[in-house]
Amino acid sequence: MQPAETYKTQIVPIEIEYGNNVYKGEGRPIASSCHDGVCFELDLTLNDQHLGIIRCTDNGWQLEKLNDPGLANAIGEEIKLWYS
Repeated sequence: MQPAETYKTQIVPIEIEYGNNVYKGEGRPIASSCHDGVCFELDLTLNDQHLGIIRCTDNGWQLEKLNDPGLANAIGEEIKLWYS
């Protein structure tokens, strides 16, 4: 396992299937959202499309440019798994 400080700067690879679609891309951690080796905001690009910032909130994951809470939470779960 890598040191926690390294996690803060690493790009998070994302590949999920949701609603019969495959989404593949990356999340770039936003340093100001990172603590204890985990980042809670990432700049997200999937399928070569920039989707904006995904954030972990008290009400689940939210994605500013996409109004699909299910997809945001599916992406968030992939991010969460990467950090665990």
